[in-house]
Order: sequence, then structure tokens, then C-alpha cells
Amino acid sequence: MGPVYAVLCVLVNGICYALRRKERRSALACVADTIAIMPHEQDARPAQREPVQLPTLDPPEQFYADANQRGIGLLVQNLSAAQREQYRWYDSFDVIGGVSGKHYRIRHGHVQNVDELNAHGDYVCCWCFAPVGELVAGDVMLVQKLALELFETEAIRIANRYDGRPD
Repeated sequence: MGPVYAVLCVLVNGICYALRRKERRSALACVADTIAIMPHEQDARPAQREPVQLPTLDPPEQFYADANQRGIGLLVQNLSAAQREQYRWYDSFDVIGGVSGKHYRIRHGHVQNVDELNAHGDYVCCWCFAPVGELVAGDVMLVQKLALELFETEAIRIANRYDGRPD
């Protein structure tokens, strides 16, 4: 272990000690205490330890599949019976705007998945808006549904409008 590494370890240990104890002393005072209680190099002998058993983690694909399943579950819990049935059959569901009463269809996806429909159910345009962050599709669609029902004016104001029909 090099001297620079040893000094860094002492500094980090002293600062961590101060934070753990939530003392109002300066970090340097805690570093001094850490140096005082550290064994000297000649006294330090490597301890025989068992190897640490790290927990096994699911592969990323499994993590994302589980997250996606939970997101869809939360979405379905917040849909009406008619919306649930519509989503089950068509991978989309209709929402009525809370302010204007306009009809919107939210298709399964993250972006460019909110279609505005006219009174006859024909496509008018596509709106693109989503929450910030990397969320699964179910969470994004739930946010879009709630935004259109509760904050339609604000949601449409920040959304990007596309007049062409998305693929």
C-alpha cells in the first residue's frame, strides 16, 4: 500500500467517522483522532478472513422484465373496467380530457403514443409528452392518463404535436 493511498484512507475514515457521529468538530479533528487510534504499520497483521459472499443479482433483462410487469400492473389497477378491457384487446385505451372533454387514445409505449381523436373516433393528431426519467411503459402511460384527466391544459401546452400519423 503506497503512502498516498494510506493518507487518503485516513482522510476518508476520519470524515466518515465525523459524519457517522454527527459531531460538530472539524473533519481535521476527526482525522487526527482516526490517526491516533489506527494501529501502526508494524503492529498491523493481516487478519485471516472468510471471503465475503456477495448476493446474487438477477440479470438486467430479468430486472427490467419485472419492473415492466409491475408498471403494467399499476397501470391496470388505475384503469376503469372499460379501459382495462380495451387495453387487454388493443394495447391502447381511451381517455377523456378533464378540461375540454376531448377524446385521447393512449397506445402502449413511451413517446408519441397519445392520439387525439375527433367526435367520430378518427385520428386528429399525435401528442408527445412523458415524465422525466427512465420509466417503464406502464408508468409512463399512467402518468399520461392522469395528466390528461387532471391537468389536460398544462399537459397539452408542454406536449409536442405531430400532425402526421405515427407508424
